[in-house]
Amino acid sequence: MTVREEDARTAHLARTLWQEDGSALPVDIGRIAQRFAFSFEYRRAPRGFRGALFAAQHLIVINAGLPTCQQRYVIAHELGHWLVGTRRLRIRQARVERVCQLFAAHLLLPPDRVAASARAAYGRADLLDQLAADYLVTPSAMCIHLQQLGLLPGGATHTLEREIADAAWCDPQLTADLTPREDLRVPLWEVDIDAAYPSGVLNSEF
Repeated sequence: MTVREEDARTAHLARTLWQEDGSALPVDIGRIAQRFAFSFEYRRAPRGFRGALFAAQHLIVINAGLPTCQQRYVIAHELGHWLVGTRRLRIRQARVERVCQLFAAHLLLPPDRVAASARAAYGRADLLDQLAADYLVTPSAMCIHLQQLGLLPGGATHTLEREIADAAWCDPQLTADLTPREDLRVPLWEVDIDAAYPSGVLNSEF
């Protein structure tokens, strides 16, 4: 299986889980994980510890000191590890961390929904803050996502809407007027998602 095929399957699984949960926004990552019989334990821990998966116990341990947005990412990321471990995602070992990042990104930020939300809020001075609040992610994470989708200056030099349609199975209406450009095909995510969540960005209540 090629890297592209692995990424496409990862995006498709994230999309399927979200749709099976009712396609609500913001994504209820806790409820999705609980469908696989996972429970959560929040512990005070050093800043460098984010979370851990205990697969046999179906337990995800999360640093209680992290902002809520980061805790949501930890759950999604560790769920990705479990899906890889149970071979529901068949991925080469060398790519596990990359794939779990991709899975978490697609699950928490369905690309076509983010693109539609960005269009609806286009021109607003508080665009990033509003979208981040809507999806329960940090503004920096939303900024990276929009740049990857080619919807903010400083991001991709072309739109990635055809890529979204192929990799994330988005609503046909969003891409009906697009002409495929094979020469412009690039992965949706080539960034370290963890880098989008610097410590201390939010002071959320738990």
